[in-house]
Amino acid sequence: MHKLMSKWSRYIVIVLLLLAVLARFLKMEYLPYADDGDEMAYIFAGQSLMTKGVPASWSSFTDPGTTRSAYELKYYAVAIKPEYILVEPWFDHMYLLPVLMGSWSLLWGYDFPSVLPALIYRIPMLIVSAGVLYLVFKIAEKHFGTLAGIFALILIGFSPSLLIIHRMVVSENFLNLFFLLTYYFYLEKKPLYYLVITSFLAAGVKVTGLAIIPLISFLFIFEKQYKKAAIYFLSSLGLSVISYIVYGALIDWNAFVHTLQKQSYRLLGWSNPAFIFSHPGFHIYTMLDMSYYLILILGLGIFQFDENRTMKQLGFFIISLFTLVWVTSAEQDMLGWYKIPVFSFLAIAAGATIAYKRYYLAITLVAITLVNNLGLIRYPTHPLPDAYTLRGLVSVVIGVTVLYLFYSKKAELHKYVLGLLCCIYIMQSMYIANNVYAARCTDKICPIPIVTFKSVLQSLAK
Repeated sequence: MHKLMSKWSRYIVIVLLLLAVLARFLKMEYLPYADDGDEMAYIFAGQSLMTKGVPASWSSFTDPGTTRSAYELKYYAVAIKPEYILVEPWFDHMYLLPVLMGSWSLLWGYDFPSVLPALIYRIPMLIVSAGVLYLVFKIAEKHFGTLAGIFALILIGFSPSLLIIHRMVVSENFLNLFFLLTYYFYLEKKPLYYLVITSFLAAGVKVTGLAIIPLISFLFIFEKQYKKAAIYFLSSLGLSVISYIVYGALIDWNAFVHTLQKQSYRLLGWSNPAFIFSHPGFHIYTMLDMSYYLILILGLGIFQFDENRTMKQLGFFIISLFTLVWVTSAEQDMLGWYKIPVFSFLAIAAGATIAYKRYYLAITLVAITLVNNLGLIRYPTHPLPDAYTLRGLVSVVIGVTVLYLFYSKKAELHKYVLGLLCCIYIMQSMYIANNVYAARCTDKICPIPIVTFKSVLQSLAK
């Protein structure tokens, strides 16, 4: 089995990556909804920054030195037009994501202030998510071996709630990429300037991106590489702070400082440790996706294994990123995408399940996930499966799982059973990705995108 996996692992990983990206592409213009204001905030800011030299976008903050303007927006995304009052200058977040999304928008001919189709502005997110998935595999493989890397890739690549949020233009998706990339460069012992560049990019996305700097510095200190720690810390922090100063000074220093202060003085989110466990999903709405808890439980299981270097490193990152979510969220802000980075590291840590051959819990949780997630695609007109079928299926799955765990003694068989369940998990997730919008919106009014992949194909065929 091990030799066979070594021979075919590269092709398996490529196929899994392609399927995971395809799952993110399926109906990506529908969910998250195409008029999502959190995405528009970055796009408006980027369009205005690139064309006017001053970022303007909607904001929930009122800051001294800013003006609110009712721009006449150009709508290309949805028929029902949401209203936005734009603040100028807009400093809610840093410059990198607005520059990227603004450049992408202008490249397609959508100038300020345009609400462009989600099918277009989410294309870069497919590239970002592909990079994230590959890094999750590589890091888990580095720590726990190829099979563990593939398991981690399957968990995060085909989690219905994660594949939907990975499409969304939010800063945490980019932070996720740069956090993983910096950690990967550290593991690969790359020259320090690799780590400095990726840390600088993380800080350019959002102020909380600065968190990667003390985390990596601590790892160097833990390895007694004090000189590297000092050089990395001072270089990364210095470049980031200088870029902040230049960005704010070139546009409006007073408004920039006031906005940073306003953001920093938000009430600390003391409810968020419970929020992480009680609010499944990564958006502002709850998505009762069991894969959320599958990753959470298996990832936290790392603290039950041997306390070696790998476990300490991953455990340190998981605890630190949990704390980052806790500290940076407002008391009642259910902004689920704040949790994206920590779940990447939880998925990596879940690879230890395979490395230590602790298959029982994984088999049970994946089986429960498969049954639970049947409920994600249930139409009001024909809510299948019905109550009797669902209860019977749950009873059978739990009963068979319990009997299997008690009476099966062949460790090699556990691996094949888990592999079979993972294959079903992948197929189910592809089905959910393609149907979840229709199931959610059949009995209520939802934003309908004007430009869809189907409409583009039809126009090309004419």
